Amino acid sequence: MPISETMNTGPRLAFAGCEISDGASAGAGGAAGQAQTQGRREVVVSGKRVKTIDVHAHCIVPEAARVINHPLEAPGLLWSNVSDRLAQMDHTGVDVEALSINPYWYRAERDAVAELIRVQN
Repeated sequence: MPISETMNTGPRLAFAGCEISDGASAGAGGAAGQAQTQGRREVVVSGKRVKTIDVHAHCIVPEAARVINHPLEAPGLLWSNVSDRLAQMDHTGVDVEALSINPYWYRAERDAVAELIRVQN
């Protein structure tokens, strides 16, 4: 899914999948960018529903990526919007995601990184 300024109505934020390809996300309920229509998956341990937390989830702030000229349609990035991400979380039984902000600035120049951090915060 190409990223656009109209992706969501809240803060400018998009989610990036970790899968190697669109097909790899099939285990998580289908290709990236497809809203799931099935009901919420419940995770149960010893007969009790438990809260499931995904500690490896990524997001990107498009305005921040532009500061360092990182292409928003880079190969390998599987974009999803908030609705698709929530549907995928429901399908896989994830209650909460701990988001890791985009790592694309690791090799950027120091001044650009300072501006990027200002923009994404």
